[in-house]
Amino acid sequence: MKKPRLLFLPGFLGQRGDWAEVIATLKSEFSCRALNSGEEPKPAPGDVLIGYSMGGRIALSTALRAKCRGLVLLSSSAGIESLAERRARRVKDKAWAKRIRSAAASDFLAAWYAQPVFAGMTRGARKHVMNFRRVGDRARWAERIERMSPGRVPASWAKLPKLKIPVLCVAGAKDVKYVGIARRMARLCPQGRLVIVPNASHLVHLDRPERLAAEIRKFVRESRT
Repeated sequence: MKKPRLLFLPGFLGQRGDWAEVIATLKSEFSCRALNSGEEPKPAPGDVLIGYSMGGRIALSTALRAKCRGLVLLSSSAGIESLAERRARRVKDKAWAKRIRSAAASDFLAAWYAQPVFAGMTRGARKHVMNFRRVGDRARWAERIERMSPGRVPASWAKLPKLKIPVLCVAGAKDVKYVGIARRMARLCPQGRLVIVPNASHLVHLDRPERLAAEIRKFVRESRT
């Protein structure tokens, strides 16, 4: 029997390697492919899309227009609805883009991961992001944060009830804001499910990779029945 294929989409600064520990746990049962940030997902009807943060928004957008088996949204959102909040976010992301272009990579990364949304990440997750992000393409980072800003990309909340596939919404228990967002998304999706991962921050896949892998395995198995 052909293994189900899982497509992993990283976040804004993410790389394929961010999913290494999750994939190591799943690869015996599933065909796994991790994409780089900015790489367009092209799912087949039997694939499961798994996206973190910005990658989750891209995965959601893809699932709304292309056939796939299921969708896992990790520390992600369906966008910003308020016009005022959208304007504010565009300004904020433009400022981040300017900082990316002008500051040293280490200084930008220290400021980025000092944001409240990343509070509570494990020591291992912090070491990973600070070491592996230093070699990123800052010109692409700057372009991507402006182009893919939630202040520019239309919100998808009204489209969630139209999703006809199983959707797993995941958030770390320490990430209070996204726990609320994940709960709302799971409620709006007809086949939505919610998982809150204990002792995890916004970086669930780096904080608790084995626990996340177990939840993905369970979700995909149950989605096949």
